[in-house]
Amino acid sequence: MPLYSHSRISTFESCPLKYKFSYIDKLEAELGNSIEAFMGSMVHMVLERLYTDLKFLKIPKKEELIKLYNKEWKKNYDDSIVIVRKNYDAENYRKMGEKYISDYYDHYHPFDRAKTIGCEMRITVELKPGYTLQGYIDRLSFKEDGVYEIHDYKTSGHLPSQEDIENDRQLALYSLAVRKMFPDVERVILIWHYLAFDKELRTEKSEGDLEALKKEIISRIYEIENSHEFKPKESPLCNWCQYQPICPRRKHLFKNEEASPEEFAQEDGVELANTYFKLSQKKKEIETQMDEVKDKIYKYADRNNVDTLYGSSVKIRVWKGESVKITDNEEKREELINVLKDINLYNELLKLDTYKLSKMFRTGQISQINQSLIKPYISKEPIYRLYPSRFDWPGD
Repeated sequence: MPLYSHSRISTFESCPLKYKFSYIDKLEAELGNSIEAFMGSMVHMVLERLYTDLKFLKIPKKEELIKLYNKEWKKNYDDSIVIVRKNYDAENYRKMGEKYISDYYDHYHPFDRAKTIGCEMRITVELKPGYTLQGYIDRLSFKEDGVYEIHDYKTSGHLPSQEDIENDRQLALYSLAVRKMFPDVERVILIWHYLAFDKELRTEKSEGDLEALKKEIISRIYEIENSHEFKPKESPLCNWCQYQPICPRRKHLFKNEEASPEEFAQEDGVELANTYFKLSQKKKEIETQMDEVKDKIYKYADRNNVDTLYGSSVKIRVWKGESVKITDNEEKREELINVLKDINLYNELLKLDTYKLSKMFRTGQISQINQSLIKPYISKEPIYRLYPSRFDWPGD
């Protein structure tokens, strides 16, 4: 059984294919770190240094921390770092990180609200025998009367709601480890520092909350372990994914990234996509017009009691029938089934639904054993569908 982490489980939830690339295939990232991740790592490094100095009874000056931040930025920054938002450059992000450190220093100086136990602390949580979760606490501190605090630093430009915080699993999972590590724990306060807003968000979990969380995570691990297909899941996070050049959803995009506008417009895939999209839009317009004309034809035929309309050199046959709709009332549906059985029609109405069967194979609803029993009676053929839509280029 592999060692899981909050980030590992979250990766599966956000995109099963990224999970496969990273944790099963163990592929190296195709792209460098994002500028947001790089800036976050630099800020975390400085805050770790701050609390390390405090353990040695040294309160560093704010200017020292800013100097350290800029020194490490210059030392570690390179051209492989990806900037998705093209309207901003590395200097914008460097200044942002500098401000986060400055605001944090002013907010918490002289840093005597609690005693720090450690920074970047590795913890493990045994959810059940054979199921262990690991993680790293940005900072763990304690106050009097058995009150422990788990601190997490966020450099995100998005401020979540309190409801989002209550549903966050990461620090709650870490609190399980803290409760086990320290027998004098009375309370564990979870604290998120959203540095871009100089704001704290807090919550606390009961033992009942934590037991429910453990069951949820075990269930999610079961789902991962029993997955057979790892489909890509598209979201805004794709713009920051390091596997975009090999992902089927983004591979074509990156293939043409360096092409000139002329080369891009003439590439076969680009031309096909543009042509199909234009035709699909025309088709929608034509179908809308046809639906309007159909409705007028039906009304004309009813009004004039005719079933055929003649044009200059064409004719339109109008067929009118009825479709059966079965009641939604469960009791009535059961009665109908019994009636159909009594008159020997029920079995004739039962048909193999190949669409549902295909979906069950595709989504893993049928176990491997049952699939082997069904396979001698079926064959598989590839099917294709196209889903045209507008696309905004990353960074636009």
